[in-house]
Amino acid sequence: CHGFSASPTHQLSHRVLGVAPARPGFAAIAVSPDLADLDHARGVVPTIVGDVEVRLEREGGGFVATVNAPAGIPIAIAAAPGISLRSAVRGSPTRGFHEARFERIEAGGA
Repeated sequence: CHGFSASPTHQLSHRVLGVAPARPGFAAIAVSPDLADLDHARGVVPTIVGDVEVRLEREGGGFVATVNAPAGIPIAIAAAPGISLRSAVRGSPTRGFHEARFERIEAGGA
């Protein structure tokens, strides 16, 4: 097995699903998804504190992100470059469920 063959999984997990540690050891988790030109994406990112499941679904001019993460772990959901957060993040940090709506910023837009 070659390390370069793992690149698609890494790209999906970090660039599309946007999952990254916000603190060492995933003591807090950052999620900055970018659905790009895909209609949907779904994946599970294993971490030392448990699995982080992200589901992205196209909706109008943007997309909805649903994040399920280990209960009690702080989750920060933010917009990736070129994307804006359209509505407030809803969810329950104690249950590990979060939802956010995003839209792509048009060239020359705010």
